[in-house]
Amino acid sequence: SDAVGTEGTLAELLPYLATNVAMEEEEEDEVLLILGEKLGDMVPGLIPGYRAMPILPLLERLAAVEETVVRDKAVESINKIVPLLLKDTSEGKFDDAAKEAAAASANAAPALLLAMAKRLSGADWFTAKVSAAGILPTLYRFYNAHSDYVAKHKLSSDTGPSDDEGRRELRILYKDLCEDDTPMVRRSAARHLGKFIEAVANLSTSPSDLSTAIPSKIAMPDDLRRMVVEEMVPLFRTLSMDEQDSVRLLAVANAGSVGCGLGRDPQLNEDLVFGVCFRVCSILLPSICFEKTRGCAGRVRHNLAKEFSTVASSLGFTDSRHQNRQIDVFNCFSSLLQDAEAEVRAAGVENIARMTQLGGPDLFLSHIAPLLPSLADDPVMEVRSKLAQALMDCCDP
Repeated sequence: SDAVGTEGTLAELLPYLATNVAMEEEEEDEVLLILGEKLGDMVPGLIPGYRAMPILPLLERLAAVEETVVRDKAVESINKIVPLLLKDTSEGKFDDAAKEAAAASANAAPALLLAMAKRLSGADWFTAKVSAAGILPTLYRFYNAHSDYVAKHKLSSDTGPSDDEGRRELRILYKDLCEDDTPMVRRSAARHLGKFIEAVANLSTSPSDLSTAIPSKIAMPDDLRRMVVEEMVPLFRTLSMDEQDSVRLLAVANAGSVGCGLGRDPQLNEDLVFGVCFRVCSILLPSICFEKTRGCAGRVRHNLAKEFSTVASSLGFTDSRHQNRQIDVFNCFSSLLQDAEAEVRAAGVENIARMTQLGGPDLFLSHIAPLLPSLADDPVMEVRSKLAQALMDCCDP
């Protein structure tokens, strides 16, 4: 592609690949894997973002093949290219032709991307649906960015459905994936649910980054909060109670995204997220105390333990009015630190420093400090080594 240049790639190489490589059902997986990677690398170095639409049909085909690594690479390349489609040509060395081409691409891209999402989501075979779940969050963010782009450049967007309608259709597609009969599709939907909720809420910062900041409510338009409450939370609750452990463990890891998508509102999180998240890990909520049962899935608890500080921070239980709920959160955390599974204890220990910062000295002394001697003598070396690192992190300002 470097040898033939931008125009040669668009006019000759991509059509050749579409006809002779990507269409071959018996093509070697190694070839398809490299193709998926190199197509993504073409943008923006060789092909400007606003001229990259012809690459997406090739990647769409790769996203539906049977080999998992090929699909994952195609999804990765699609997620890399889509945000670059809205190249800002208002500044820099762009001639009038480039600016017109960018404007035309910006007008055409939403309808083309929505059509691609519908084809993948509505495919007969599960492989395409699995890939669809991976690209829908990026497409939703594209629609968010497209609305800003159209407003900034005062473009007319009468070539297809409005951005609001496009976003509504993407939410419907994601709901269908979450309710699909095939466990592999639901698993992929659960894996990417957090990113989709963040896109719906239009969060500019990830929950993991927000968890390191001072906990506070997130300013959010009422219509976005309502979408999260009415459309996204039910999906989270459904996947969190899925009959498949592999789906539940992925769903519960997104609790931090749900909490941030609700604006870290403590009342909403208490009503909609708090009970679901910890009940999934078989921690019962009789009133204000937790009792751990022995019949719960260790992998689900492990996934919650890995993300626990992010989840706890996103709930917003930071003021005195919700002190009891914060105590409940620390009761749950202490139970994970005493879990029978070593990998759960090790994952929980990694969150000690952040939980100490979140709860302050009182909750540390009452819920974490009494467990440190037993953790320091834990028979599993991984737990002891992670505890040493966590205690050093506790000393950081």
